[in-house]
Amino acid sequence: MKKLGISAFAFIILVAGSAVAAERPYTAHVSCTFPGGQIPFYACMEQMKLRVDGRASHYQMYQLMDDEFETRGNELLVPLSESFELSIQNSADDGPTYLEVVITDRSGNTLFQDQVGRYKVIAVKK
Repeated sequence: MKKLGISAFAFIILVAGSAVAAERPYTAHVSCTFPGGQIPFYACMEQMKLRVDGRASHYQMYQLMDDEFETRGNELLVPLSESFELSIQNSADDGPTYLEVVITDRSGNTLFQDQVGRYKVIAVKK
């Protein structure tokens, strides 16, 4: 279900409004799949660049396990504001590994879903 645009970046860029995480109306669920099931999200990612409230940060995968980000099982949960940009590349070297991003609202409705293979990019702008 692709509803928003795609562009090429080698990392995640997220631009979000000034709301605090608890007030953000959307969540990006980032996961990695391999034939036979889901594997940890970091198997498809090396780094993340994040811009929230006008401030940019650079994260390595081990930093995504801290209190700033929530994980659920093998998924990374990224809170999104009303207006955002998200771009992420599948950096997995071993193949057939698929990066998936699903964006949901507070009610759990899926607004965007895309899955890409090795070195491909998912980009979303709202």
